Amino acid sequence: QLNLGGGGNLFNIGQGGWNTSIDTIATAMGGLDEIRRVSRAKIAGEGSRALGVLNTVNYQSTGGDYRLARDIWKGKIKVAFEDLGRTAYGVYRHRETPDTIVVNQRYNTNDREDAAVLASAGSHEGQHLYDRRHLGYTTEARAHTRSRQTYMNLLEMLELKGNRRLMDTIDAALADPRSRMANQRDVDYWKLAQDADGNWGWREDGSLDFDVSALPPDEYNELMRVLEEKGIHMKSWRIVDHDKMDKDILYNLAHNLYSRDAGAVFYSGSTMLDGLIWLDSDNVRRHYDMISNRDRFLEGTRSFVDVSRIAKSMMSENVTAGKIKALDKALFGAYNSGFLVQNPVNINTEGLVNVGNSEEPLYVPVRLRPGDNDHKVTSYPGWRILWSRPDLGITHHPGIDIGSVHDSDVVTVADKSSAYLEWTPTYGLSARTPYTREGQKFENALGHLEVNKTIMDYLKAFGTRGVKAAEKGLTNIPAGMVIGQVGNTGYSMGAHLDWQIFPGNNLKIPVNPLKNDFYKQYLSSTRATYTARMLSNLEGETSGEAWRNPKTQLQIEEFILDPPKHAESYINNEWYLELEKSMEGK
Repeated sequence: QLNLGGGGNLFNIGQGGWNTSIDTIATAMGGLDEIRRVSRAKIAGEGSRALGVLNTVNYQSTGGDYRLARDIWKGKIKVAFEDLGRTAYGVYRHRETPDTIVVNQRYNTNDREDAAVLASAGSHEGQHLYDRRHLGYTTEARAHTRSRQTYMNLLEMLELKGNRRLMDTIDAALADPRSRMANQRDVDYWKLAQDADGNWGWREDGSLDFDVSALPPDEYNELMRVLEEKGIHMKSWRIVDHDKMDKDILYNLAHNLYSRDAGAVFYSGSTMLDGLIWLDSDNVRRHYDMISNRDRFLEGTRSFVDVSRIAKSMMSENVTAGKIKALDKALFGAYNSGFLVQNPVNINTEGLVNVGNSEEPLYVPVRLRPGDNDHKVTSYPGWRILWSRPDLGITHHPGIDIGSVHDSDVVTVADKSSAYLEWTPTYGLSARTPYTREGQKFENALGHLEVNKTIMDYLKAFGTRGVKAAEKGLTNIPAGMVIGQVGNTGYSMGAHLDWQIFPGNNLKIPVNPLKNDFYKQYLSSTRATYTARMLSNLEGETSGEAWRNPKTQLQIEEFILDPPKHAESYINNEWYLELEKSMEGK
């Protein structure tokens, strides 16, 4: 709203919003039509106070803040609000949401001081976004320089007191030479954070290393002293590599966060009488509580380090059943330590096919590729012929293969699902996801997953609010949660998802997805490749019966006469003779 007021020179955004000189921003506003559009579509809809202050201060600048504000107003950059805990102000997740900056919902209040903090956080994360786009990496120094300029402008413009912790954090960061180191890896990490009650813990945030930027300046400097004594150099600002988190560093963190003042607490309130020191019982109890919390944090953080080391071994070396078991054990320990600060639930339903309803969704377990309206079946369940391996003859295929989904997300299909990983030579890395639908229990087996992305998605699910870690896998996972990515592991001739459905009372014999009450209508109507129609779902009780079936022979003949382009150089009379030889005696 535009209020000219008594002096005719005030611009006010939002209810009880922010006044600043019209002269300061009039030249950048660009006309009443844009003011109407922005106030209606942006400010009122996305948090008037936060974006109002952000845009007001940015429009008095001619630098990066001006560009950021224009891009927000035009919809080129999105602003999201999340509860990031007590210590974080904002975050930029370049892999997951490259066009979105996230600011802490806790500061989206009626208070001007809080809104100024949000504006500073928006500038900080916006600088990360632009640097990632144009430079390919980020530095904390550039982001903090931008956010400091924004914040100081706001303090002067709105005559605010300022947030001392924020200013100390920025100044400490700019004084640290490591803040100028380029970060070409993921922006986010196991992040040291505080929960709603002020307790320290670790937040999963997209990497295996440890972000200690939330440490207060004194505690951070003490950690740096230990790192320098050990000759450890950080690769990125305030990031400790997971393989460098040894017992000395862990103890330093735990001691500085929980028991640095334990000795002073022990003797505080004590009195001297007849040569004896009489201790205050409450302070003694506080002392031992601090020591106990330190030891719990130390042991709990060891579990997080174990998670990172095992996951790194799986991604850089190989996956084995033993490593999966060790990963589950470490996750179970990390969860039960009480030091996991979980992230809000964030489900992206774009590209997910829901065969249930809005209140009780039931998804197909793989996201569609952009532009697709349904999934493509590349092999039906039952007897089939692999066109590239005629020497194998007719073999049985228990699942349904979904193709044209390379690099697509694999998701849980129903609310309160569970998930655990397994490795077999045939299906490679698989995710097993038990769930219940209308009182019936099922378990999906989703095979041939890509290793690196699946491990990180599994950890992200672990770090999501409400999800629990069990001795084997995760439980209480919401529908649509990403737990992996389509790949080509195991015995596979191209990236695809092998999907099997097991009834809850028999995990050895899968049911045909085409006959599942919930999925059969959708799967029967989806696209299927020519090869799937000709060479899979062959009729017969045995492979020999399927081979001798006249319908099978007609389909094989048609396939030879008109093979798909990718296979035409292989499909000929010799191909058929090899197939025929493999079926002799069956």
